[in-house]
Parts: sequence; C-alpha cells; structure tokens
Amino acid sequence: SGWRSSGIELSSASDTAAKLFDAYLHQVFGYYENEELGGMEGTGARILEADPHFLPLCVMRAVHGASSPGVSIGQEALLRRLRLVVESAGSGGCQQGQSEQPEKRSSKWELEHCRAALVYASGQRRKAHAIWERILAVYPQDMMAQNFCVFYNLFISDFEGMRDNLLTTLSSLKKSDPYYGYVLAKTGFSFEQTGMLRRAETM
Repeated sequence: SGWRSSGIELSSASDTAAKLFDAYLHQVFGYYENEELGGMEGTGARILEADPHFLPLCVMRAVHGASSPGVSIGQEALLRRLRLVVESAGSGGCQQGQSEQPEKRSSKWELEHCRAALVYASGQRRKAHAIWERILAVYPQDMMAQNFCVFYNLFISDFEGMRDNLLTTLSSLKKSDPYYGYVLAKTGFSFEQTGMLRRAETM
C-alpha cells in the first residue's frame, strides 16, 4: 500500500480504512472538503465503518479536539483510548481484563503519535511538536505529523521551523506523489514568510 511504501506501518487490517484515511488527510492538508465522500466528517464515518478501531483517526481527532476550547465527552473518550494504547505498549501487551483490545496491535509509528497527542492534550504543545519533528525525521512522508507541525508553527509564527520541516518532506517526495503539490505550496509560503522571496518564486 501507499502507507507501506512510505515506511509507515498501520495496525489496521482494513485496506479500505487505510485508503479512506489517506483521503481524509488530503482534505486536512489541502484545506478542502471532498463532497463525494461527505467531507471530512463523512470520510471519518466511512473509516470507522471499515475499521471501528482505526487508531490514526483517533489521534487526529484527539489533537484537533485539544485545539478547541473546553473538553467534550467525546474528547475524553479519545484520550482514554490513547492512554490505553500507551499503557498497553509499556506493559508489553494489553492490560489485565482487556486482552481483546486492539491496542496490542499498535505499530511503533502509531504509538509515537499517541504519545504526542496525549502530550499535546496535556498542554505541553512545544514538547508535542518536538515529538512530531522526531517522527518526521524517521518518516519524512508522514503527512499527519507534517500537518501537526505546520499547525503548531503557524500558531507560534515559527516560519523558519515550518520551512525546515517542509523541506525535509519535500526532498523525500517525487513530483508525481499525491502530496507533492500541497507540500510545495506550503514550502513556498514559508519562504515568503522568512523573507526568501526569490526562492519562493522558483517553487
């Protein structure tokens, strides 16, 4: 699959859920709604129909929820799920009484994202950003980590950091890759914001 070719392992056995999550990320990273899939909300619902335990979607929703004021019941449930993933990994498997939980199947990539999301939700956003940067160093084509980094860099107006992270991803992509245009546009924007106008014009 496209995920595997990027070096990213998903714990889900559902190829449909994996493809739909890619479509979900395209909408997030491209700031648009795919009407055929029902927008991001509809795409998310389809993902959960294909795999009710699809962990990357849980991570995305937890981080987005933590960026909004207040804590909803749904957000609390997401964070409990992520804690269980991390605790299960720390104990070498599922917790007692929860042997059927899918968390025991979480990949290393998913586990790191769970940790980052929990740190972010606790208010330690700079620390979460550092984790996302470490993830990008290992998985430069990880568009979920890249999206979180871009969002954080925009929040604190760190356009140099944004530029450097995007360049790492851009250098790992081919022009034919689906995300190339999105990353290129954001990289050009970061050059403009850091005063590198000539470089931005050549993007």
